[in-house]
Amino acid sequence: MNKMGNSKTVYRTILRPLLIVLLVEIVLMTGSYWLLGINGQLNKNARDILIQQTENRKSYLQNEMIQKWSNLSTISQTINERTQQLIDQDVISLQTLDSSSKASAPLLNEISKELISTLYSKETTGIFVILNTHDLRENKDNKPGIYIRNDDPSTVSVKEHGDLLLEKAPVEVVRSLNISTDTHWESTFDLSTEENTLLYKPFEKAFHDKIKMEAKEYGYWNEKSYHLKNNENSAISYSMPLILPDGTVYGVVGVELLTSYLENLMPIDELKNDNQGSYVLSVETNAQHNSLVVSSASLKRKQLKKFYLTEDYDKNNFVFLNGKEYYAAIQNLDIYNSNGPFSKQQWQLMSLVERNQLYSFANHFFTYKFQ
Repeated sequence: MNKMGNSKTVYRTILRPLLIVLLVEIVLMTGSYWLLGINGQLNKNARDILIQQTENRKSYLQNEMIQKWSNLSTISQTINERTQQLIDQDVISLQTLDSSSKASAPLLNEISKELISTLYSKETTGIFVILNTHDLRENKDNKPGIYIRNDDPSTVSVKEHGDLLLEKAPVEVVRSLNISTDTHWESTFDLSTEENTLLYKPFEKAFHDKIKMEAKEYGYWNEKSYHLKNNENSAISYSMPLILPDGTVYGVVGVELLTSYLENLMPIDELKNDNQGSYVLSVETNAQHNSLVVSSASLKRKQLKKFYLTEDYDKNNFVFLNGKEYYAAIQNLDIYNSNGPFSKQQWQLMSLVERNQLYSFANHFFTYKFQ
């Protein structure tokens, strides 16, 4: 009897208080977890980190787009000066400049070295000039010009111009340059294909404006990715019109950025989340998002070609894909002047992470604490 009594005393003295303390700790932990919103705070922290990284990458891309890739004032001025000189010397005529490759060859030969130099200095994957002096609503014939591509601007060829390919150029220009032609080379631009997007919008805006603005104000970032005729490489472009001092619009100069190159400039490993995050460069029109470039290990561009965002009760943006919910951190790119004709075109960089992946730390924290 004494032994049983002693064991009950030990139970009451030691175990019971311990159980009570443990119960109180569980109650307090549960209360702090839910009442103080630890779960919500952890999820917010995960979103904030993703938003900050997306903002950093947006700042880099926006700076490249404005300060480097679309800053074509120098090459534009050079082309205008050479064009005016050749007109004054009766070497070329604006009436026939876009009529044939032969008629345009003297000008294209004259500016080719400057184009190559600009291609290298801007670190784009391509540069082009398309010549046209007619209203494109009435004349959609093939147009002469030149298009030079460098698949990888990050590397330098030992051989001069060994890293370049001619995609478009008259035969006379091909013969004068020490640059190989691509397998799909053609002498002119076919405006019945996606190649028309390089020319049409910036040229027509400038051509029909009675009071001309500076050429750079008509600068246009192509809101759709495109392919050159019979070429599988996808790209985006920036074009601005060529305008002589008397207001004559006679073509465009522009640069190309292969989507594969841009993907490398949007590294998903910086998004953490076990490389399950994705970067999407897109254009928003009437709440619809059209993707141009998708850098991802788990998503394909065809899944995001056109998509819409939804909001939860906290105003967080999500995308539903393949039965999964992806959180979207969105940053607008301000790449146009407010008074330009394309200023309403809203470009965006967004990062997407599947909800469960983004909130995995909070979920693991909860599971660990209550195992």
